[in-house]
Amino acid sequence: MKIEIIDEPLRFRLYGIGGAVENGRFGEVGLRLMNKMWQMVKSSSIPTTGINHWVYLPDGKLFVGIELRNAQQIPTPDQLEPLEFELQRHLKHVHVGPYQALPQKWKDLQAELAARGEKIGSPSLEIYGHHCDDPSKSETTILIGLLPEPENTTKTIDRTTFESIYAGQPRWEIGRPQTAFINVADQITGSILDSGCGTGENAFFFVSRGNKVTGIDFLSEPITIAKRKATERGLTATFLVMDALALKDWTERFDNVIDSGLFHVFSDDDRRRYVEGLATVLKPQGRLFFLCFSDEEPGTQGPRRVSKMDIEVAFADGWVIESIEQSRYEVRPDPKDLSFSDGGPKAWFVVVRKEQK
Repeated sequence: MKIEIIDEPLRFRLYGIGGAVENGRFGEVGLRLMNKMWQMVKSSSIPTTGINHWVYLPDGKLFVGIELRNAQQIPTPDQLEPLEFELQRHLKHVHVGPYQALPQKWKDLQAELAARGEKIGSPSLEIYGHHCDDPSKSETTILIGLLPEPENTTKTIDRTTFESIYAGQPRWEIGRPQTAFINVADQITGSILDSGCGTGENAFFFVSRGNKVTGIDFLSEPITIAKRKATERGLTATFLVMDALALKDWTERFDNVIDSGLFHVFSDDDRRRYVEGLATVLKPQGRLFFLCFSDEEPGTQGPRRVSKMDIEVAFADGWVIESIEQSRYEVRPDPKDLSFSDGGPKAWFVVVRKEQK
C-alpha cells in the first residue's frame, strides 16, 4: 500500500452541502448530499471541475462539494455553502478499485498511521476521479489531515508517579463504582477482568451482582487495600499484582474486560501492546467496556486526552466498535484543584467486541 506523508500546505475552496451523519452511515448521507448538490449545480449551469470531494469534519459532519471554474467571476447559488480549509500536513493515498472497498482501506490507512506514531487531525477527505465504467479501475484520492508533529514523545505514566499518588488519596478513588459502569451492568454477564482495578470498587459492584471477577493492578498498595475491603465486606474476588501490558502472556480467559481509566495512561506503543493483550484474554465475542479521558476535556492536567479517532484506530483490526458515548469520569472533589470540568472530566465510554476468529 503506497502512501505519502506531505508536509506542504494544500488549500481547498469548495462549494456544496453539509450534513450530520448518524450511526456511521457516511455512504448513505454522502450520496444524498451529492445528488442534491448536483441538482443545484446543473440547474444553475455553473462551470465546475466535475470532481466530487467528500470532506469528513469533526463531530460526525460530512461536506460534499466541488471546485468551481473561475469561482471569483461567477455567482454561485445561494443553496451551495462555501467551505475553505487548508491541510498543513497530510497523508495521500490513491485507491484504485471499487468504492465498496473504501471503508476497509480507511481502516488500513489509520492502522498504518498509528504504527508510524502519526496523529490524525481534521479534516480528511476523498476526491473521486471521473466516472469509470470498470469499478476495478476507479480512482479515489484519500487525503488524511495530520497534526504537525507525531506524538512520539508521549510516554506511559510510570510506576513512580502512581506510587506517589497512592501515598495520598487518588482522586479517582471515589469509594463507589463509576456510574458509567452501573449504567451498563445489565449488558455484562459472565466472568470479568477488571484491568487496572485500583482498590476494587468497580469489581465489588459486579461481584455483588453475581459475576466472577478478577482484578489486576501493577501496584501492590491498591491490591492490598482491595483484598482488605473484600474481607471486610464478605465478598469473594481475586486480586492480583500484575502489569496489564503482560496480558498477552497470560493463560486466563474472560467473557468481559472492564477498564476504568487505564487505557488513557499508555503511550501509543504501549496502547498497541495493551490492546493485543486484551484480545488475548478475551474469549471470542467477548466485550471490553472502558472509560477514558476525552479530547473534549480542556487543559492538560491528568492523563493524555483520547479522541474518537484514537479509539477507532486502536480497535481497527479484529474488533467491532459497538458504541462510543460521551460520559464523565467521576473524581473526588478537591477545592484546591479546579483544573477539571464541573461534573468531572469529560470522557468517552466505549464498548468494543472481539471478533470471532
